[in-house]
Amino acid sequence: MEENKEQTNGLNEEEVSDQATNADGSSYNYFGEPTVSDVKADQANEQTDHLGDESASETDTAQYTADSANTVRLNGQNASEPAKKAKKSPVKVILLSLVSVAVIAAIVAGILIATNSNSSHVVLGQYKNFTVTLDIESMVQEYIDYVRDMYSESEDITDRTAQEGDWADVTFVGYVDGVQDDNCSAEGYALQIGSGSMIDGFEEALIGMKPEEEKTVELVFPGDYRIEDYRGKNVTFELTMDALYTKVLPEFNDEFVKENYSSYGDTVEEFKDYMRSYFESMELEEAIYTYLEEHCQSIEINEAAEQRELEEIMATYEETAEYYGMEAEDLFYYYNGMTPEDYVHTSLTRRLIIDAVRDAENLKMPDSYYNEKLDELAELQGTTTEELVSSYGEEALRDSMEISYVYEFIKDTVTVEYLPPETGENQTSEPQTALPQTAEPQTAQ
Repeated sequence: MEENKEQTNGLNEEEVSDQATNADGSSYNYFGEPTVSDVKADQANEQTDHLGDESASETDTAQYTADSANTVRLNGQNASEPAKKAKKSPVKVILLSLVSVAVIAAIVAGILIATNSNSSHVVLGQYKNFTVTLDIESMVQEYIDYVRDMYSESEDITDRTAQEGDWADVTFVGYVDGVQDDNCSAEGYALQIGSGSMIDGFEEALIGMKPEEEKTVELVFPGDYRIEDYRGKNVTFELTMDALYTKVLPEFNDEFVKENYSSYGDTVEEFKDYMRSYFESMELEEAIYTYLEEHCQSIEINEAAEQRELEEIMATYEETAEYYGMEAEDLFYYYNGMTPEDYVHTSLTRRLIIDAVRDAENLKMPDSYYNEKLDELAELQGTTTEELVSSYGEEALRDSMEISYVYEFIKDTVTVEYLPPETGENQTSEPQTALPQTAEPQTAQ
C-alpha cells in the first residue's frame, strides 16, 4: 500500500478529486481550467504572509472548504443551482457573510456592498425573537470522513473489474461534435466511480473496465449544463483506465487526533468540540440571514444598482483570472462557491435587511465596539489599526463594523436548536436577551 496523499505545510500536493496534469506540469480540470489546488496555493501563501505559519491541521480545514466547492462545480449540475449545492457542504464557500471579522477583512478589502437608497428597499417581517435549527453533528461527522479520506492509503485492485465506489485514474480524450477538444481531455484524472463528478454516462462507462483497458463512449452534455457553450452538444470520449484501486481509511481515534490534529485537542471529543464551534459560527450566521430573507414582506433591488455592483466586483477578478487563463466568472466561483450574480443579489439583500433593522431599532454602534473590532481585524491581518485606517479609510471600516454590530443585536435574540446525531430530537439554547417583537413592519429606503 502507498499513501494516497502527501502533505506540505498542511496542503495536499495532489487533489484526487480534481487534478490532472498538462505536459508542462500545471494542473487543470476536464475543461482545461486551473484547479482549486492552484488557486489554493496562492491563498495559502497570502495567509502565511499575514498570519504566520499554520499547522497542517489548520490549513486542512481551509482546504476542505475549497474541495467542497470544487466538488459542486465539477458535477455538471444546472447553473442556477450552485448556491443551493454549496449549502449542502459542511463548510460553505460563501464569502458574502457580512458579520464575522474574517469577512470584514474581505469587505474592507474592496468587496463592500452599498445599496441605492433611492430605489432599493425592504419591508421587514419578523427580525428578532425567532428560532433556527442547526445540524452541526452531521457536519462534524462529514468533516471527520473527509479527514480520514485525506489520510487514506490506496490499494490496487487486481482480481476484478471496476465497480461503483472504486477509485480510478483515467486518461481521456474528448471530441465535441466530432472535433477534438483539449478542454474535455485529461491525463491521469482521478475520480471515484459513482461520485457524480462527471457528466451522466462517463462514470458508468468505467464500470466493468480493468487497468490498461480502452473504451470509446458517446455522450451528450446536459441542456442545462453550467458552461453554456457545451449545453446539448454531443461528446465522444476515448477512455483509458490507468489504475484501479480502493482506499483504506485510518481509524479516527484519540491517537490519530493527537498525532495529526493536536491543535484541535488530544482526543476525538476535543476535536469534535473544536469543529462544532467552527461550524456553528458559520452555520448560525447563514441560518439567521436565511430566516430574515425568507420572512421579509417585500424586497426590491434596483437592477441598475445591482448590475453596477456586479461589474465593480468582477473588475477585481479580471487580472487574476487572466493570469490563470480563466474567465473571471469561473475564478469567482472557485473563490466563493456561487455565481457572481447570486453573490451580488444576496449581498445587496442582506445589506438592505441590516440597514432596515438598524433603523427600526434606532441602533448606533458605540465607539468601543468599533475599536474592539478594529483591533481584532488588525491582529487577523498582522498589521496595525493605523495601517488599516490608512489603507481602507475610517468610513469604510466603520460601515463594515456596523454590519457586525447590527447582526449581533439580532443574534442575541435568536433561539438556537441543535439536531443530535441520531435521535433527531432538538436541544434548545435560549437567547441571551429577550426583546419584544415589533408589531408593525419597518421599511428602509
